[in-house]
Amino acid sequence: MFPVQLPQSCQSGAKSAICDNLRNLAATAAKDATVQALLDITKAEQMRRPADAIAAMVAARATPHGDNPVLGASFALALQSGGAEMRTQAEAARVPIDPKALQVRALQAYPYNPAYWTDLGDHFARSYDVMTAYALYDVAFSLPMPDAQRGNPALSGRRGRAERLRRDFPAFFLDSPPYPSLKQ
Repeated sequence: MFPVQLPQSCQSGAKSAICDNLRNLAATAAKDATVQALLDITKAEQMRRPADAIAAMVAARATPHGDNPVLGASFALALQSGGAEMRTQAEAARVPIDPKALQVRALQAYPYNPAYWTDLGDHFARSYDVMTAYALYDVAFSLPMPDAQRGNPALSGRRGRAERLRRDFPAFFLDSPPYPSLKQ
C-alpha cells in the first residue's frame, strides 16, 4: 500500500514519520504485542507454516488492539492457506475461522488498500467464481494509488492474467445469455 519509492527513500536516510516507524519496527514490536503478533502471523503465512499463526493470533486477541482489521486480514491469508485442519485448530483456540469475513472487515476499514480487494478476489477465484474475483480485481486496479499499483507484484500478476483472458477469450467478461432449452 505504500508508494514504491518509500523503502528506497527510507534507506537513503530520508526523514519522515513513516520512515522513522519503519526503522523502529522491531522496537515497536518488542513493546506492542499486537504489532509483534501481526509480524508473526505474516511471517508464518509467508513461510508456508500457517498453523503457527494461531498462537500469534491468540496472543494478539489478549491485547487492546487484538480485533484490529489489519491483524484480521493477515490472519485470513494464513487461514486460507492452512486449510480445514487449521480452521479446526483456530476454532479450538477461539480465534476467527472465517477468512472472508475478516477480509470484508478489512475492506470496510481500509477501502483504498488494493491488496485487500485482491485478497478477497482470490477468495472468490479459489471457488471458481471468476466473475466476482475479476470485478474485485478491477476495483483494486482502479484505486487512486498508481505507485502502489505499478510496483505491486500481486496486482501486476493479476492484471497480466486479466489481459491474457481478454486477449485470448474476448467474450469472457461478457454476460452470456442462458443456454437455449433443448426442448423445442
